Amino acid sequence: MQLILAGGGTPEQSMKVDQFFAGHLSGKKMLFIPHAISPKLWSYEKAFEWIQKSKAFGGLEIVMWKDLQGKTEQDMKEFDALYLMGGNTFELLHQLRTSGILELIRKFLENGKIVYGISAGAYVLGKDIQDRIPPEDEDKNAIGLEDLSALNLLKNYNVHCHYIPQHEEALMDFEEKSNIPLLAIPEESGIFVNGDKCLSLGTEPVFIFKKNVQKVEIAPNTEFSLRD
Repeated sequence: MQLILAGGGTPEQSMKVDQFFAGHLSGKKMLFIPHAISPKLWSYEKAFEWIQKSKAFGGLEIVMWKDLQGKTEQDMKEFDALYLMGGNTFELLHQLRTSGILELIRKFLENGKIVYGISAGAYVLGKDIQDRIPPEDEDKNAIGLEDLSALNLLKNYNVHCHYIPQHEEALMDFEEKSNIPLLAIPEESGIFVNGDKCLSLGTEPVFIFKKNVQKVEIAPNTEFSLRD
């Protein structure tokens, strides 16, 4: 199983993580799912234009699915990678679950493909999305989603993107109350997950928050394990 979690920065901040992802693909066809964004604020077409302009993805054939309903495992087999765009985590999880794409992602990974989640797209790869703290203006549970369980592909870890030191106290409090360990990723960074092994990506350290353990800082380009 291969995943890339990205901190959700600008194209410039994410360039090294984007380049790692593009260089790691066995093929050149990528599925783009933009459903975390609000069409009222930014249309899917605008998002598609944005991803196509990425210098890191210049050699890829990118296909966007606007309608997720009725898609099958066979439909996904033609793609080498899946890119889950950032935006509202609750909306994304809802759309993936109700369309059946959530379970298709599991099968996609079982077939040896790679998933790249940025911000909201990374959150849904964790155990659940209840650690959306501190709340961001664009990432509130406006739809009243009750089932916050996600794909749980990270050994029972949750993900926290856009990490800055000011978030530390809130994250430690969440971890203490929930007993769910956290991977905290700054906007300049990412994590490559390859089975039990991980590699920190980008230009800034990533962090692990675990109960009864001090915050663990992992320097860029460092291998580590979620079982450690």
